[in-house]
Amino acid sequence: MIASISDIHGCYEQLKKILNQLSKFKIEKTIFLGDYIDRGTKVKETLDLILDYSKTNKSIFLQGNHENMAIDFLYKKNLYNEGVWFKNGAKETLNSLCNSYNNDYIKHIDKKYIFFLKSLENNIYYEYSNYIFVHGGIRDFKLNIEEQDLNCKKENAIKKHYSYLWVREDFLKQEKPYKNKVIIHGHTPVFYLTNYGIKPKNIYESYYKYSKDQDLISIDIDTGCVYGYSLSALLIENNNYYNISIQ
Repeated sequence: MIASISDIHGCYEQLKKILNQLSKFKIEKTIFLGDYIDRGTKVKETLDLILDYSKTNKSIFLQGNHENMAIDFLYKKNLYNEGVWFKNGAKETLNSLCNSYNNDYIKHIDKKYIFFLKSLENNIYYEYSNYIFVHGGIRDFKLNIEEQDLNCKKENAIKKHYSYLWVREDFLKQEKPYKNKVIIHGHTPVFYLTNYGIKPKNIYESYYKYSKDQDLISIDIDTGCVYGYSLSALLIENNNYYNISIQ
């Protein structure tokens, strides 16, 4: 059995309850799909919790678009326009990780958190069995997994790994499975799917998207915890699915 969690966003209390629930199962590995930081107030506690969890539980950590923005800002890579990270929850992260406000935040953040954020830079997707785990989705179903940023629109190309971390519309409009794989993703809260013409029955639980032939295309496991909804974990065993959601 494998487990997957996405878009924690500093929701420490809910994460603690989720991991406690997972302890009741025999989990082979846990795959975290990014966005550990920003918006929620307990970012430091969240990072400490997942790092401690990984010491005794095999864990795969993927990058989310929020970690991508953080690294860009902290290392002054200038891939994003000035102020973009701060419009997306940077204040809560910096309040949690350091108390200093100047132009050199990186010196005031414990090195273990910086090391963790840096370690995610090339962890963009994870393939396991007939599943692809990724933060945002897959932009172009005609391209191989490693080629997703090819021929990306110019305005999106400046965002590193846009096709995996930021993509929404191009991915959500897909009507057939990607290369016989099921895509497990976060990034777009289930309650927000209505903006793309998708109407989930339960916005507090993961959303399963099927083709007209009832082939499973993807599972959205971002259930909007930081927006007041829930944090979810998806458990998979022998192509059977079990959802745990904590408000």
